[in-house]
Amino acid sequence: MSIDTMAFILGGLLVAVALLGGGLEVRELKIPSVGRIGRLLCFIVDTVFIGLAVFLDFHEKEKPLSASKASSTTAQPAKVERSEQKAEWLTAAQYQQAFNKRVRDGFYPSKIQGRCESGSEQFHAAWKPIPLGTGFISHHGLPKESYERRNQAYVSKGYTLEALDKFKDCSNIDRYQATWAKKE
Repeated sequence: MSIDTMAFILGGLLVAVALLGGGLEVRELKIPSVGRIGRLLCFIVDTVFIGLAVFLDFHEKEKPLSASKASSTTAQPAKVERSEQKAEWLTAAQYQQAFNKRVRDGFYPSKIQGRCESGSEQFHAAWKPIPLGTGFISHHGLPKESYERRNQAYVSKGYTLEALDKFKDCSNIDRYQATWAKKE
């Protein structure tokens, strides 16, 4: 259980004491009756704990993301607006992990690039906040035929190709990275 969750639960218990004046018993937990001053103190302390829970939760979501693992796909609804973030060059597996985390945090890859470096395919993305009311789909490392088939399917469903990049992988095969977006 996280600290913000524990602070919220403790704050909730103190709200009950402040409102009901104590005298509660739940299994092994016994809260004695308290007077007016005790109720006032419980109200003040519960406000602090609930505020702490909200503060910790907010700051946990604001932590900078470290680039960490590849074909990424999601049709994701919009989340909170934040400034653009860029990641370092990552292997396909590392890019997929970074993709999954950043999507959970409300970002989407507005532009994806690929390259062959030291015998390994690597990917790099520019991350932007997911606009409110927008869904997206993104893939990286697709062969040409797969990209063309998916592009046709997504466009027929109302998606617009937002970004497209092509590179030669380490086997000298063209690979495509693309992001499609659609207003929901």
